[in-house]
Amino acid sequence: MSKRDKEAREGAHGEGTQAGMMRLFGQMLLFPFTVFVFSIELFARTIRELQRTADEGMNLLAGDAGPPPAGISTGEEHSTDPRISGVLQSQTIAGTDDDTVQVAVPLTDKEIVMRDKDLNDDQLKLVRYKILFVKRDYETAFPEREDLVPDNMTGDAFAAWKVAEFIQRLSDKRTHIPSDWVKADDNLKYPEETKYAEKADGSWVLLGLPEKDKKYLRVYYEVLERYVREEDEDDQVDMLREIRNTLRGGITVFTRESEDSSTGSSTGGGAGTGSGPASGGPASGGAGSGAGGGGAAGSAGGGRGYNP
Repeated sequence: MSKRDKEAREGAHGEGTQAGMMRLFGQMLLFPFTVFVFSIELFARTIRELQRTADEGMNLLAGDAGPPPAGISTGEEHSTDPRISGVLQSQTIAGTDDDTVQVAVPLTDKEIVMRDKDLNDDQLKLVRYKILFVKRDYETAFPEREDLVPDNMTGDAFAAWKVAEFIQRLSDKRTHIPSDWVKADDNLKYPEETKYAEKADGSWVLLGLPEKDKKYLRVYYEVLERYVREEDEDDQVDMLREIRNTLRGGITVFTRESEDSSTGSSTGGGAGTGSGPASGGPASGGAGSGAGGGGAAGSAGGGRGYNP
């Protein structure tokens, strides 16, 4: 190899090395900007997917649920237990060239019903309630009942009312003791004192509770329906009659009977108008004109006649 060829090869190699160094240096300068742009693009794509998932969740809660878009799967596809069918699981997949971001957003069922427990109004309320006994190891719920509540009251007042009513109703001997309170040999685990229970028709009935255990009574209730209380028409008629009588109390009203009695006493004796005879004999008095037959005969009119 000649010296000239060797110099030419070294020059070409030097130029290639210099160009490679310049390219590497330029890439190093552009690398922060490339990373920044790529991270912004990834962040924007993730935000868009999250926003779309949130919109789908709001539509489900608002009752405008459409088919889920591509990339979103619900928990109903994998769940076979009907007890958890009310909870939906939404998964958002945000894919990039290098990695995958997966976000799980739980969505509650739209069929959640808030129970009505407001008794503070004057309407007629149909209330369903249960008496609960919450002492440890003896927890039970007695059969539910329904009642009409016309009064305006608080929840605490209603609970106190129904607890007192339950305790009084135990004397009727119709409240059966729960099976959890009875041992396998048909003896009682609770209440321990026999005066609070007795057997009737082959089953135990509850007669009362120890004073120290009455504090474990609770009331669960809900308002099923409300009705506007209708006024009784007879009551309205009676009220109008009372108003009429009150207004008439300050006005003198003359009836036929009162007029007859008053005129009989005041104008019963009518003055005689007959004139005496010319001979000076006694003048006969004219009959009184008392109205209604209440007047008596008039007195002698003019006395004895005068003959000039």
